[in-house]
Amino acid sequence: MATAMHVSITAVAQYTETFESFNAGAINFTSNGKLFTITSIQPNTSAFKIGNFPGFGWSGTAADDKFIDNTGTGNINEGTGGEFTISSASAFTLKSMYLYLSRENLTFQNLSGSCTITGKLGGVTQFTASSSSGFNTNLGIQNGYTFINLANYGGSNNSNISIDAFTVKTTSNIGYIGLDAMTWASGSSLSTGITGSSFCSGATVPVSYTSSGYSFAAGNTFTAQLSNASGSFASPVNIGTLSSTAASGTIMAAIPISTSTGFSYRIRVVSSNPAVTGLDNGTNFNIIKTSAGTTSYLAPVNTNESVSVSGTAFNYISDGDCRAIAGITPNGAAPVSGNTSAKVWIEGTQPAAFVRRHYEITPTNNAASATGRITLYFTQADFDAFNAVNSVKLPANSGDVAGKTSFLIEKSRGSGKAQGGFTFFPRGASPTPPAGRAGRSRRP
Repeated sequence: MATAMHVSITAVAQYTETFESFNAGAINFTSNGKLFTITSIQPNTSAFKIGNFPGFGWSGTAADDKFIDNTGTGNINEGTGGEFTISSASAFTLKSMYLYLSRENLTFQNLSGSCTITGKLGGVTQFTASSSSGFNTNLGIQNGYTFINLANYGGSNNSNISIDAFTVKTTSNIGYIGLDAMTWASGSSLSTGITGSSFCSGATVPVSYTSSGYSFAAGNTFTAQLSNASGSFASPVNIGTLSSTAASGTIMAAIPISTSTGFSYRIRVVSSNPAVTGLDNGTNFNIIKTSAGTTSYLAPVNTNESVSVSGTAFNYISDGDCRAIAGITPNGAAPVSGNTSAKVWIEGTQPAAFVRRHYEITPTNNAASATGRITLYFTQADFDAFNAVNSVKLPANSGDVAGKTSFLIEKSRGSGKAQGGFTFFPRGASPTPPAGRAGRSRRP
């Protein structure tokens, strides 16, 4: 039988490891600069290692001396078979290997059972290939070794699937396993990362991706996808995109406001050219849905909340009902850190020169010199109200490119509802500041 997922085809050189340069008893080996580790599982945790038995191995063309096996007292159990894993810190593809599959006394008489090869990447199974027939039982052919070709073993081609570990497992009376002449090639991977373990529905989530071994072509789009509340991607939800050919980057994704509360969500990144399905972020996270009846994911009038800012990741500030106030990403010469408050208020009538929604961001530490990137949130209704009394327009919809060029953010020093904060006004306008507002600086 055979199952497979996440195929990544890579044109790279292959390398065959015959283990002749390693010491007997070793459970680590470096093949063509890549470190591999042998981990024993069955019948005990120390059964499999590199052995030195002159003339009992097979290099692929002739008998050799060193290979991986489970020789030794207590290391062979015909009732349970054997099992071990070979892993590495980075991706590779497994092309083929030679396996000596026999009973405890190294003979083939009445040999029965199966041999299953399982490939994993980041702990996630990428393929499973199994067979219970076709094993070599003639010492005069290939020194008794069976050629395992991952291009067809188990009925599927798994030789181009990127993995970082593979497991060999036998059953029934196939108690002894010898492995020699392992042929592999460098693999490809696309991994996903997020910072945080709990998010509100409607929240902005920076999703990072890192790839290895791929060349992304012009027109490629990376898409962040959200699983269901159980971590399944059977019907993923697209939550953000980035047009790029770079091997790494960040997608500014947004969790849909309608997302249900759950505690086992995951995010992954996929690409379009070539089409690659990346690994998910690796751990479950929570999403808390805003209260029933909430019509906006933005905080209501006159809301003030605080968050403890640290590191360089995006910090989402929301009210008690998970509705957005602002976001802070520490960066620059003196990255903001520590307790930081964010206030939002909305004027009762539409001002002539500004949108109604205003913000005040106040770090407790180094308020005068702290630096960072601020994310502010506005609704289309905010823009529509502004456009009703202004000739220079803000966007009328998400596709209004001309309206987007009218954006301008003003920062006014001070604090309190009438003094400080950020607001929008159209590029080229000459706003009149509200009473008491001074020290204005404009940033496009």
